[in-house]
Amino acid sequence: MADVADTYEGPYHQRVVDILCGYLRTDRLLKNSNGETRYASNKDGSPNYDLPLSSDGPVESAILSIIANHLRSPCADSDNKDGDSATSGPWSSYRIDLHNTTLTEQVNFADCHFKQLDLRRAKLLDLAIFSRSHFIGSASFEYSTFKQPARFDRTHFESTSSFHGANFERDTHFNDVKFDLASYFNEVTFAGTSKFCGTLFYNLCDFTGSTFMQDALFYNIKFGLASYFYEVTFAGRSDFHKSVFSDICYFTDSTFMQDALFKETEFFKAKFDKCTFMQGVDFTPSKIESSDAAWTLDTGNPPLYMLDGNLKSTFFGANFNTKLRNTDKIIFPEHHRLSISRSSQSKMNGLPEGAVWVDFETPEYHSLLQE
Repeated sequence: MADVADTYEGPYHQRVVDILCGYLRTDRLLKNSNGETRYASNKDGSPNYDLPLSSDGPVESAILSIIANHLRSPCADSDNKDGDSATSGPWSSYRIDLHNTTLTEQVNFADCHFKQLDLRRAKLLDLAIFSRSHFIGSASFEYSTFKQPARFDRTHFESTSSFHGANFERDTHFNDVKFDLASYFNEVTFAGTSKFCGTLFYNLCDFTGSTFMQDALFYNIKFGLASYFYEVTFAGRSDFHKSVFSDICYFTDSTFMQDALFKETEFFKAKFDKCTFMQGVDFTPSKIESSDAAWTLDTGNPPLYMLDGNLKSTFFGANFNTKLRNTDKIIFPEHHRLSISRSSQSKMNGLPEGAVWVDFETPEYHSLLQE
């Protein structure tokens, strides 16, 4: 079928793509006599619900390979280190619709060039690779489940991308990715280590309500417009080392259960109101800018700053671990107020104004510690 499409080209391409994707969207899992999905067994004989059984693996794998090969240039070089290495293939002008699909085989869309991809509510049971791919139109991964590691390193999203409600059950890699337009990661569960190192968010990005169960690595990232981390749970270590927030960023009501690193991070305006820092936190400014890392409140155009001024509004209602008081685990830069007319003291008991020391071993916080 693919060979025929390659021979005749024209509108037949989209028809073939639709047929292949339509087949993958069908329920191809093995069923028992009651019509229920069969699963592989654990060592104790109980069903492993992460491994549904399928006899269609070779066919599925072949179709995925055909689609991927037609989304790549014949001369695509997977060793190319350029984030825009993907160039278009013969099917790159067509929509790939795999919504509600259960894929039991490895999905390798590395170096592919997509017009539009719909993977909403899909279940990817094996490794998912999208490294170095290029999305011209929208990329939809809402409520999808990735059972194995997912790799999006050096991928380029030119249009809106959404992972709203997605569930990543293993490690996730978004290193050196470019998001040209809005990106949505709200209400996502990251069960493994999450890496967004060196990524560029040129537009709005939203992680509201997401949960990072292991380490969340966001170092050396550039945020071009507003970024939202409302009510995010960082259960593992969070690392925003050397990242740049060029517009306002909101971490309001978020919980940092392990160490949080914002060392040498640059902010335009940061909101950590009502945050809970249960372990250490480091806001050490860069050595280069530490001497003048204050926000000059009298200017009409405040520069990026290193959390060295305007701390009252930034940390209003934030909670810090009282057992780490007077230790090197809670690090803020020395405060310098350049505006004499607003020279009120900015710290209270070693914390920014509005922040308080809290004993997290009280019954009020005991349940949170056990999660």
